[in-house]
Amino acid sequence: MQRTHFIDELLRPSVVIFVVWIIAGTIVLHVMLGDTGKKDVDFGAAILSGAGIVYTVLLTVQSKRASSAARFAERWNDRNFTRGRSPVGQVIRGEKALQDINTRDVTIVLNFFEEMSISIQMGEAQEVMLRKFFRGPVLQSAAVFKPWIEGGRKSSRRSLRSI
Repeated sequence: MQRTHFIDELLRPSVVIFVVWIIAGTIVLHVMLGDTGKKDVDFGAAILSGAGIVYTVLLTVQSKRASSAARFAERWNDRNFTRGRSPVGQVIRGEKALQDINTRDVTIVLNFFEEMSISIQMGEAQEVMLRKFFRGPVLQSAAVFKPWIEGGRKSSRRSLRSI
């Protein structure tokens, strides 16, 4: 099951339509009520204005999260990054053995995925967009490089124990 960020849930069309109906109802009440009831409606309208401000802030956050996700895609497709990930792709496709490439390229690609994961966990990048774009490369990299990653973890644990 896919998890969504709470901001994504608040920006669903049904929530927007609900808010519009509440605003329309407030306007109708303001017109229909006498002077005493108008103060209550004005108070309610002030509360709705505050909710509108919060909603605008949420839209801004959502936009920033989408921009952050788009920047990951741009970086992935950048010519300089493509040169580094090309040998990694050759290993994933079985065209080359891991021993035949510079493992620094593998580290750079895996660090990119880790950075992306942290951005998603911190709510800084939109998970749905990144999942659509990077699902294949992440799963393939994880499957191919899992033994190499685990081997690196074991050796780093040994070196940390010697300190």
